[in-house]
This record gives sequence, structure tokens and C-alpha cells, in this order.
Amino acid sequence: MAGSFSNHRIDLDKRLVIKGMEHIEQARADGKGVLLLGMHFNSIDVGSRLLGYLMDFYAVYRPNDNRVIDRLINQGRGNYLKGNVPRSDIRQMIRLLRNGEVLWYAPDQDYGIAHAVFVPFFGIPAATITATSRIARMGKARVIPTAHYRLPGGRYQIEFGPPLENFPSGDDEADTARINQTIEHYVRKHPEQYLWVHKRFKHQPDGAHIYR
Repeated sequence: MAGSFSNHRIDLDKRLVIKGMEHIEQARADGKGVLLLGMHFNSIDVGSRLLGYLMDFYAVYRPNDNRVIDRLINQGRGNYLKGNVPRSDIRQMIRLLRNGEVLWYAPDQDYGIAHAVFVPFFGIPAATITATSRIARMGKARVIPTAHYRLPGGRYQIEFGPPLENFPSGDDEADTARINQTIEHYVRKHPEQYLWVHKRFKHQPDGAHIYR
């Protein structure tokens, strides 16, 4: 089994295109923790595995309600993750970042209106949590956009963008709007690969429901 996994890894490495790795290397050289601004593309599972070949990192996730399934998910992801962090455990996220770790965090889902503001995403108000700027500020981390795409010919690409400058700014709503703008920039490159099934616009300011 180990040999099979190793061969699969070598095959994936041959099909992987990496852009912007220098941004990660610079942050690590500066002794900074890295908050990877993740995005939910349909290549998220293979993208996470490929990312694990490039660096040790932790990932923030929503624990499954079924404890057995949650344990199996954690065991499977343990092959390429340094560890999983429940999305409610802000304290652990901050501790990891202050210790110079890399943490994948994707705020591009509608988690409800609690602890969220409505800011545009593709021109439509989207309930977006404001925790990103707080985690970055308290963790003293660089925030680096991280996208992963499928390419023709069975190839994949991981793209790291430049760290967000002057982030956080002290204005949570402005920071959250900037997060959505940043994610939108990367989604526009391959909009057909984004996980729109996550109902990104489920809640609206006037109480209306886009999805029926």
C-alpha cells in the first residue's frame, strides 16, 4: 500500500504546476506564520493533497456531525495534513500562526448571518464571516491567497498570490469585502471549477432567499 501511494505521489508531482511559491518561502524566511486564504474549487481534495507535497500545513474544517465519519475523514486527511483544526477553535489557529505554522482557511461559504457582514461577491451581497482579519491580526500572520485548478491533460495548478498588503486594516467590514474581492479574482480565472453548489448567496440582507 505504501509503495502504491508513493508511486501515485510521483505521478501527481509530474502533473503539477506551481505558481507563486516564492511568496510562501519569503514569509517563512521572515519567520511569519502563513494564513493560506483558501477557496472552495471542485479540485479541493486533490488540491489539498498536492499542497501537502509542497509543505507541512494545518487545515481549518467543519467537523462532521457523525463522529465515525469525522474520524475517518481525519484519518484520511492525516496522510497529507499536519493536522485539522475545527473552525470554532480560534485559539488554536492563533497559536499555530504565532508559532510560524501554515494554516489553510477558507471563508468563502455562507455560515449564516452571525459574526458576518454582507459584502459583494460577484456583485451580489454575500454573508461573509469577519474572522479572517481577526485571525490574521492576532496570529501576526501573512495572508496569502491560495487557489488550485484543473488543467487540460490531467494536470493541476496551485497558485499562491502575493500576501495581502496592509491587512488587516482595522476595519473588519472593509477587510471582509477585500477578502471577497480577492477570492473573486481567482474564481474568475476558472469560474466553472468553483463549488457554486455551496449556495454562496443563501442569506440576503432583506431576508429574501435566492435558492428555493
